[in-house]
Amino acid sequence: MRLLLAALLLAAAPDKAADTPDLMQSLPEAGLPDGGAAYCGPVAVSNSLVWFTRHGYPTLAQREVDSPAGQGGLAALLGGPRYMRTTYTSGTSAHQILEGLERYMQDHGAPQARLSYQGTGAKIAPRFLARAGAPDPAWIARGLEGDGAVWLKLGWYTYNRQTDRYHIFAGHWVTVVGYDHQDPLRPIIHDPAPRSGPTLQHDHARLDLLQHGGQAMRGFYQVGGNLHLKSGADAGILDEAIVLRMDGRL
Repeated sequence: MRLLLAALLLAAAPDKAADTPDLMQSLPEAGLPDGGAAYCGPVAVSNSLVWFTRHGYPTLAQREVDSPAGQGGLAALLGGPRYMRTTYTSGTSAHQILEGLERYMQDHGAPQARLSYQGTGAKIAPRFLARAGAPDPAWIARGLEGDGAVWLKLGWYTYNRQTDRYHIFAGHWVTVVGYDHQDPLRPIIHDPAPRSGPTLQHDHARLDLLQHGGQAMRGFYQVGGNLHLKSGADAGILDEAIVLRMDGRL
């Protein structure tokens, strides 16, 4: 199984990492509402949809998307009232991404696409739910193989050493585009946040099983490597994961 997974990752990673955009959500040329401050979710998804339009699914974008302005228009559409309903105050939940992207795929000629979810989010419909609780890195890696896309929700946490507790204060969506050394614990990420910079940047992350936080955090992974943490965060923790399979196979 490990050899099979490594072979699948080897086939998926180089093409996606090289040919998936890395739009910064606050880039002025993208023209997103409120300067893109709350648009990490739609932007992370739009990165993958641009890849799909270049690789056999041209109907997924009804506009020119090979520019920041064009991709920004796609992200704005995804985050709009028909689809994900992104808001400045609360961003985009996994529930909103799943429901909105399912409708988007149906509207844009890909009704066979299937979405699946693992994580801690609320209001997840049973048709999407693969597992509640800590996301499984091996499941995530399999989802990226071939005609698949993966988005991760990182929780930004502070840590109290005296009580051994993590406290979440924000969250952030990123795009997985490949893996280092075909290792499910070494994802390559395109991060929409301004802290990752305005140009293409492969963030070589590392998933480490949490050793602190008590029973509540058992099985969860802290995200390290060269991923940029949000200011004020002691840790970024993998809270949620969404897989899209264009072949309908999960």
